[in-house]
Amino acid sequence: MPDEIFRRDISELLDYFDYYVSSTVAGYRKPNCKGLQMISERFSSPIAELTFIGDEEKDRRTAINAHCKFILLQRTEKTEESIGNLNELLRVLE
Repeated sequence: MPDEIFRRDISELLDYFDYYVSSTVAGYRKPNCKGLQMISERFSSPIAELTFIGDEEKDRRTAINAHCKFILLQRTEKTEESIGNLNELLRVLE
């Protein structure tokens, strides 16, 4: 999806983000982990300490490529390892 369309769709949320990175901003598409590297560098945090939450196989592969933790967001057919929504995130981070 073009970045300008995505940004428009989430425009009301952007003020709540500390840093916005898309594949267009990073210059690479998932499963390349360049976007996660940019986040790691921006916040001076080791990439291995990041947690990537995603709902697609390419998200999981991106986390593997970055050597960071991955949490699957599965709205249907949820498993014990996945979450159904972001409200459940605290349960898996504890």
